[in-house]
Amino acid sequence: MSDLLIGELLCLGLIIILCGRVLFLKREKVVYIAILAPISFVIALLQITAWGITPMEGAILILSLLVFIANINAIARFASHLYVDHYNPVFFAFSLTAMAAAIGLSVIAIYFRPVKVLPKNYNVTLSRQILTGTVKEGIKIKSSISQKADGILWTFAPDSSIPAKKTVLLFSADKKADTTRYMPYLILLAHAGYTVLAADIYPPDVRWLSPKLDLSISRRFALLFLNAKKNERYTVLSSTFTENITEEYDMLILTGTEKYGAHTKFFLIGDTMSSKALETICQKYPFQISGSLQLEKIPEYKTPGFGCIEQTDPLLCSFLHGPQRDPTLFIPRYMALKTAKAVEAAGGAR
Repeated sequence: MSDLLIGELLCLGLIIILCGRVLFLKREKVVYIAILAPISFVIALLQITAWGITPMEGAILILSLLVFIANINAIARFASHLYVDHYNPVFFAFSLTAMAAAIGLSVIAIYFRPVKVLPKNYNVTLSRQILTGTVKEGIKIKSSISQKADGILWTFAPDSSIPAKKTVLLFSADKKADTTRYMPYLILLAHAGYTVLAADIYPPDVRWLSPKLDLSISRRFALLFLNAKKNERYTVLSSTFTENITEEYDMLILTGTEKYGAHTKFFLIGDTMSSKALETICQKYPFQISGSLQLEKIPEYKTPGFGCIEQTDPLLCSFLHGPQRDPTLFIPRYMALKTAKAVEAAGGAR
């Protein structure tokens, strides 16, 4: 069971218990259970903070907020040491409706649960470092608790049981996704012996849409929405996207050079949105970059621009292609194989 699903079921379980009290507690009973309302709302907020805005997290947040509001009177009575609750018909009907909604969302969450892919099961080590800074002044690994978090640097590497390849792979996710949506593919690349660096950066001096929509919790959802609506703004901003992704690759090359040495060869990987950025960056660093690969050119990869959502976001995948949750990792395995062949063809097999 993934951490995402655990958080969702915990929040929904509290709502079910809270709203279900109208059935298993007498009409006049102690109201201590009402304290579950703010707890479920806080958990829903933390879920958004951790995983970003998604339809499921948004629905859970709205439901928890409505339940919290409906129980404010009971919470106030409890805070005033008035330990008797009264259920009027409206509250009774609302509680039953909210409980049914929570049960329904729980069923959906379980049915469309992400496939849990653990790096340790593939002899892979995964490190996650917080980044700070701006593009103008330089984005670096956070070294002080006082520094603002402006991104995440992911490093996927084979453990000591797997012979390591010399070429380092640099990956930039399409911004309708993020690195976590490609996790099975990146883990399988590391299992094949490659070290992979990937970054999700949100520096204050890089503008994608707007200051609020560029936040780490909202950027992916906003771009998914604009893409789904075929919004003209999405097309107009394509040059901005290319510039921003080019700067992301710049940061990855600089970080990779610092970590692995000036003579390290890099192979770049992108998806859909990064096609022009890859051309630009390969021309800028012709001696450091051995080659590049656009994932959308792999025919079997049916969700270009969205990541390995058959494993990481089955609910979104169901909207795009129908229910296709795949615990076998068939497509990510094939993508990793095609990537390894592309690296070998570029001269980076050693």
